[in-house]
Amino acid sequence: MPCDSVRCHRAQLSFFLRWTGGYWNLRSICIDDRSIGFVIIMPQSGDDQCRADVGHALSAEYWGHGIATRAVKMAINEGEQGFSGVLDKLGFLKEGGEPTTVACYWGSQSSPKRCTIARAWHTPLNQAQILSEMEVKLRPYQLSDVDDFMEWACDDEVIRTSRLRHYTSREDAHDYLKEVAFPHPWYRAICFEDRPIGFICVKPGSSNERCRGQISYALGSKYWGKGITTMAVKMVISSVFEFKEFPDIERLEGFVNVDNKASQRVMEKTGFQKEGVLRKYILVKGKIIDVIMYSFLKTDQIIN
Repeated sequence: MPCDSVRCHRAQLSFFLRWTGGYWNLRSICIDDRSIGFVIIMPQSGDDQCRADVGHALSAEYWGHGIATRAVKMAINEGEQGFSGVLDKLGFLKEGGEPTTVACYWGSQSSPKRCTIARAWHTPLNQAQILSEMEVKLRPYQLSDVDDFMEWACDDEVIRTSRLRHYTSREDAHDYLKEVAFPHPWYRAICFEDRPIGFICVKPGSSNERCRGQISYALGSKYWGKGITTMAVKMVISSVFEFKEFPDIERLEGFVNVDNKASQRVMEKTGFQKEGVLRKYILVKGKIIDVIMYSFLKTDQIIN
């Protein structure tokens, strides 16, 4: 190995040890236990101790997959435009002012590479609004979920705002899971920290209507207002159109009670388009109601 290369590697190692050793709050972003970037929270001192700076970088081959967004969320929970876009998706509010340009260098001394990062001041929203996709999962229901299912499905607020009925016993809930959830083409538990707190499903059309599917969902009321349903709907859109779980579907439809403003906001925040009101459209618990029809096409864009 050439001597210059040895010196280069030693210099890089020395820099790496000084950098990582000096910051207890520097974290490596890893996939399959392989480092692909970093995220750091840098608390200020003195009169500025009430705030902290966040920094991050990611290998270019992993850009565009939401990895940096997840990593910064995890860092917050623990203690140019691409970078500000990540912060915007996390719920940071830009406070204005001219961004500061920071240049970082790496590589050999004879052939340094330069990376310019646009840095602007941001302020985070309420911590309750910072929710990691890694904590919200969609998976099929299991019979062992019956107690968690009953806890949210028997919630009076859920029953009032959805088409679900009250389940009077564990046997009754078991029957629902076995007869409705399990045979359904695509019925998933919305799980927070691996505990079911709601459901979301897609019912694909058949024959001449196989080009469209209908989305439905419900969530336990104590989890309302945290962005969980919005996140779940975005995950379903990705499953249907990006991962092509239903290759024939070109259009997702959602039908929302005209009085359910929260569900209407979920549709609109995820990119569904309001198409109109269907009057006296469906019978729900003995009452014929008006619904708003929303749609999301394969060519539409998810709102971040």
